[in-house]
Amino acid sequence: MHIDFILDTVCIWSYIAKRQLEIAMKSFPEVKFDICIHPFLISPPPQVYSFGFELQIDTAQRTKALKDKVLPFLGYTGITVAFDNLPNVQDSSPSHLLIQQAFKQGKGMETLESVFYTYFTEAKDISKPTVLIEIADRNELDIDLFNKVLSTKSLKTILPLTWRKEGVRSIPSFIFDRKTLISGAQTPQVLKHMLELSSVMSSETAK
Repeated sequence: MHIDFILDTVCIWSYIAKRQLEIAMKSFPEVKFDICIHPFLISPPPQVYSFGFELQIDTAQRTKALKDKVLPFLGYTGITVAFDNLPNVQDSSPSHLLIQQAFKQGKGMETLESVFYTYFTEAKDISKPTVLIEIADRNELDIDLFNKVLSTKSLKTILPLTWRKEGVRSIPSFIFDRKTLISGAQTPQVLKHMLELSSVMSSETAK
């Protein structure tokens, strides 16, 4: 089953959604999941937009402001957030580059988890190359290749402005089998229902 997961690495709801999706997927041990991660930046760097629009959000303050809302979700997902120590990440796109490279090397989801953990639990700035290289090393990724990509790839090539055309207006969002869109940090029960529905729809299409 193909799942498009649209997120940002500095979005606490995206981290929660990842853990909830993994809980839901455990109910389908016989299903092979193909998960594709797409960046949708909360605070995109101004140089990626040619029309002069600029929106800079303090990611640390944003997370801290959500504390009361997210606390009930952190317990059962096992996530620890260093609310008072989070750095303000002004550009999360380098972390998305790392995740893209990790998926190409067959280590995508564990690297995504490492990126989330490094920011929200260890309170490190995941826009810094030194921090990302630590994550790459931890997950046994090709560090030389990542350094090359980081230094040469245009930011415009990784930002998913086209996802807005698919109906994505907020993150986290999931698209199941390129057909069904659902947004928000849904409960594992809701995600399980969506997986069941997508499985039925795929079976009917195959007939």
